[in-house]
Amino acid sequence: MIQFPSTKSEYIKRIATETAKMSYPGRMGGIIKEGAKKDVIEKYFVYDFPLIKIWDNPKEVADFDKWHKERVQEFSDKIKLQNCLHDEYKGDEVAVAAKLLNTFLHQLMKYEECHYLWANLHLPLDSIVLKKLREISKLPEYEKYFSNVEDVIDKKPYSIKYDQYVKIQKALKELVEHINRQARGEYKLKSRIELNALLWVERQ
Repeated sequence: MIQFPSTKSEYIKRIATETAKMSYPGRMGGIIKEGAKKDVIEKYFVYDFPLIKIWDNPKEVADFDKWHKERVQEFSDKIKLQNCLHDEYKGDEVAVAAKLLNTFLHQLMKYEECHYLWANLHLPLDSIVLKKLREISKLPEYEKYFSNVEDVIDKKPYSIKYDQYVKIQKALKELVEHINRQARGEYKLKSRIELNALLWVERQ
């Protein structure tokens, strides 16, 4: 028999569980050890991630970038401690944590209480995104936005250090602003995460 939650904390825990399951990128199976998804990744989002705090209090993430860095560090420490990555990816825990956190936050957008996060969301980085950014960075119209990250976007996605990751996210924010100016009011991107839709057709 289904038992629906009777308390808010249990309700939030159910949401965290469902969101964690939905946000796990399938192509990370070769990076993260079998069993770690359920035993470590999902448990982090259910028991350690402060979902109830951001659900109730937007001030909790008033400085989103600082908050994001703290969560990535916290999560990457757990991934490292629990030896979750295959040997060839050991040392890449921070980049893996950032990817998983970003996909989790994106999935949270189906809940109205978390919509305020939308404008600050980061674009999850993977090999396809970096490939497209390398192509875009060579075009005269866009090259100025990537002049400071040319060496970074040439890297493998999970070898990117957090300070390098931040530089890419800043470049993406400038790219969004550029695209909005080009659109001349026809449409407006409100988040870096929306770049996924613009890059998607190139993934075919």
